[in-house]
Amino acid sequence: MKLFKRIFGKQENLKTCPFCGSKVEVVKGKGVFPVIAIRCLNDKCGADIMFNQCETDVDGAIERFNQRTVEVIEPQK
Repeated sequence: MKLFKRIFGKQENLKTCPFCGSKVEVVKGKGVFPVIAIRCLNDKCGADIMFNQCETDVDGAIERFNQRTVEVIEPQK
């Protein structure tokens, strides 16, 4: 059973994963906790990033994710 579902139409607004440089997607938790997360699409990385006070706000989570100051030096292949 998958615990998250994809939110389509928001991926073009996202920067890459800060850990590996791969593409990311916006997902929303199913069930009792509909939490918004940014998920790395690289299976070797597997990062899920959630932001305090943006748990249910998709646009707020994307804005916070894109505000980070650390940039990836070289994307992982």
